Amino acid sequence: MPGVAPKNKLYKALSIECGIADANSSMRFYYGFVRYVLKELKETGRIQLPEFGVFEIVEDKGRRMHDLKTGNIIKIPPVKRLAFRPARKLKDHIKKRF
Repeated sequence: MPGVAPKNKLYKALSIECGIADANSSMRFYYGFVRYVLKELKETGRIQLPEFGVFEIVEDKGRRMHDLKTGNIIKIPPVKRLAFRPARKLKDHIKKRF
């Protein structure tokens, strides 16, 4: 699948970028970071990562749809979803790179 890095490649890249000696420590760093992000999202519903972007939980409004087979109207309840807004620096980097 394009764009998906295997875990060991990700850990190796983290250890090089952060100057961590072994991949095991970079793995702990990665999972610690993920736990922190999830904890912040659960507590506040929003986390801002400087120069990267903002993750926040937003609630979509409920809506109505027609069932094409029966013609009945189906009510779809509101749903919480994760939204991401990239920071200006990330947007600029993508524009330059691609």
